[in-house]
Amino acid sequence: MKKIILAPFFLSLLAINSAFAGIITLSAPSSLERDSLESNTDIFLLTEVEDYIVGSDPLHNGALEVDLLTSTGLLGGPLETPPPGQSIDTGIAINSYLFHFDAVGSETSFVQIINGEFTFATEILAMIWSGPLDQGGGVDNLTKTDYLATNSQYFQATTTDIAGAGRGRGLEDTFTIVTDNTRDFFKISDDLKTIEVNFRVQPKFSDQLRIITAAVEVPEPAAIWLLGSALLLLVGFKRRN
Repeated sequence: MKKIILAPFFLSLLAINSAFAGIITLSAPSSLERDSLESNTDIFLLTEVEDYIVGSDPLHNGALEVDLLTSTGLLGGPLETPPPGQSIDTGIAINSYLFHFDAVGSETSFVQIINGEFTFATEILAMIWSGPLDQGGGVDNLTKTDYLATNSQYFQATTTDIAGAGRGRGLEDTFTIVTDNTRDFFKISDDLKTIEVNFRVQPKFSDQLRIITAAVEVPEPAAIWLLGSALLLLVGFKRRN
């Protein structure tokens, strides 16, 4: 009898629906509860904070701990355990955004694969994706950096969640029941502004990826030279007249 009950569950894990997502941008809601932003066709991109100075908050006055700095050169591919101890120094101005994909259905529903791409106005500095017990060590940098979502409260996955795995938020590099069934990955463009994400979610879980970008667009040296030249010409023109 137990085998009959369990069979549909395992068969559903093997069946995967795939779609290229629309990305819906919105401000971070005051409360992001489990299942409050569900969709099998869209990824939500939440704007959390802009022009924030790392370390300026009295309660969070140290460096910003992240899972991966783009300066390491590891800009894509399947997730692996990130190099430890990566952070953004205090005094750096940043923007923070959160990709959120919460598949619709019960724990016996099909795994949903969704692909999406988004281009930011400034360079991506870092990514944060480790949730409770994700990556095998419980780093949980998502929860640690939730203070970047001003006036927002995100749901917290715990060890009492479905399957007792705490995979309610972060991205996974593997899934033990069916190999690679929920393996997530991302790819960042060479100019560090565009990110392509591929989320694989078993409904009743979700995927979240926090993106840290530079707060201010830094002009290229050539652009600075051209601007300076234009100002000099303008000054010279006014003097002659």
